[in-house]
Amino acid sequence: MDDAIVRVHLACPRCGGELAAEIVGALDLHRCGSCGGVWLGPETFRASCEADEKVPEHRSVKAASGGLDSPRREDLVRYLRCPICDDVMSRVNFARVSGVIPDVCRPHGAWFD
Repeated sequence: MDDAIVRVHLACPRCGGELAAEIVGALDLHRCGSCGGVWLGPETFRASCEADEKVPEHRSVKAASGGLDSPRREDLVRYLRCPICDDVMSRVNFARVSGVIPDVCRPHGAWFD
């Protein structure tokens, strides 16, 4: 059985708060009520990326992250653990040039602060 299906409560990889399931438009995501971070499963992340490619003004990730215009700046990089498998996630420059750096667990999803 897939670990993502078995686990009902996910802990925030940033602050440890509980991630609450939410639907924003067509996106099925989990948001932390404490720090505001957003977890997108792999299918949701892929669908969001495809929607952004088809409709340039589509604001799925911006809307999902609460509409923040600029990312929080942290002086110390902290590698986060996947809320599904607890492995350390990779920090990836979204679309290779965006400057948006989500934490990614390839099998399970992406974390946006």
